[in-house]
Amino acid sequence: QQSGCPSTGCDTVLFGGSYGGMLAAWFRIKYPHLSVGALASSAPVDFYPNTGRQQAFWNATLHTYRKYGGIPDCDKRIEKAYAAMVSRVDSGDLAGLSSLLRTCTPLRESKSARGKLAQYVRGALSSMAMVDYPIAADFVTPMPANPVAVACAQAVPPGDDGLIVWLNSAINIYLNYTGQLPCHYVESELIGHRSLGLKGLLGGRRDGDNSIEMIAWNYQACTELILEPLTSDGFGFYPPDEDQIAAVE
Repeated sequence: QQSGCPSTGCDTVLFGGSYGGMLAAWFRIKYPHLSVGALASSAPVDFYPNTGRQQAFWNATLHTYRKYGGIPDCDKRIEKAYAAMVSRVDSGDLAGLSSLLRTCTPLRESKSARGKLAQYVRGALSSMAMVDYPIAADFVTPMPANPVAVACAQAVPPGDDGLIVWLNSAINIYLNYTGQLPCHYVESELIGHRSLGLKGLLGGRRDGDNSIEMIAWNYQACTELILEPLTSDGFGFYPPDEDQIAAVE
């Protein structure tokens, strides 16, 4: 009555962003007679298993660094640094890589380390691209204004090891801008073996990580959004590759 609606009710349009956008879209599908439309912003409603979305998702991430990185070819630097990291894994020098990336526990077993590092690093970079706001914000984690450009501007030491060091500095703009994270807990990734799984994700290792809101969201994201597993110490998202889905499940 306050809205001036007739007794039969007013036409209703749904609005939502991110997870809320997914709910708005799914509501329209499930209950089309209860609303006349929905605006679903940044809502990955079609991230289902075996649809091969990981590469498209990563390409979109690299596009953000190419367009908003503030320097030429930041996306190519990311790819070179990532390739250097993978090459270090394949060489078997996991102890050296653990030191360069400052992991909380030494990386063990190349296959597991490769999958976990891929999710951890790409999860941080992708999530930073999603929240590349022009003002300082702590919507997910404390970050400066234009974090993508800040990450790209980090100093690059010489050589392949220097690229890995730069990559660590870049992901720290998202994961550790205030210096609250003593190390990278790569073992918490759901991909590969010896993962802490839900116990690790729900336990929390950073300031604010074990709040009621984050614990509920961590559980919901892990159990309801299969192709958006939590990554990067519980503060990032990245869809797994096709052959990794079973490990996430």
